[in-house]
Amino acid sequence: MSGGGLEMSDGGLEMSGGRLEMSGGGLEMSGGGLEMSDGGLEMSDGGLEMSDGGLDMSGGGLEMSDGGLEMSGGGLEMSGGGLEMSDGGLEMSGGGLEMSDGGLEMSDGGLEMSGGGLEMSDGGLEMSDGGLEMSGGGLEMSDGGLEMSDGGLEMSGGGLEMSDGGLEMSGGGLKMSGGGLEMSGGGLEMSGGGLEMSGGGLERLEMSA
Repeated sequence: MSGGGLEMSDGGLEMSGGRLEMSGGGLEMSGGGLEMSDGGLEMSDGGLEMSDGGLDMSGGGLEMSDGGLEMSGGGLEMSGGGLEMSDGGLEMSGGGLEMSDGGLEMSDGGLEMSGGGLEMSDGGLEMSDGGLEMSGGGLEMSDGGLEMSDGGLEMSGGGLEMSDGGLEMSGGGLKMSGGGLEMSGGGLEMSGGGLEMSGGGLERLEMSA
């Protein structure tokens, strides 16, 4: 699809073994479901907005350029494929994003969470030239680390939990006024940025040397 959008308010779209490519148009979901197996979704110059409904992807990745992902409800589940975003941010105020066996890579775009949940297993989160801001919601990572370059982590609420993965920051600081950061089995490495805490909690468990 080029120059047009796809809007789903009811009903479903199921794809197996094929790729959905969109340029110059957005995908808006307020109901219904989009299920994809062994095929990817590529979007350029268009965003993905979810307020209800579900997007289920197995064996294929989601690639977005010059467009953001906004979630206020619904669910996005990805297994065996990663999410790659360039020049577009991820904003969550509700809903759930679950990723297994695939990482989240963001360049020139930030991650903002005021609600909802982001769960990642066997995949890391890599951010360049974009920050992570949490005022609510939860981010849970297992068997994958968080790497940030030229972008800071700011928490005023919500929770960030990491197991078997470290937090590495270069060129950006960590600022906490609320919320909680819990790390087990991974270290905290910072270069070129400071740590400022006026509230919230930082807990490290079973830290490796």
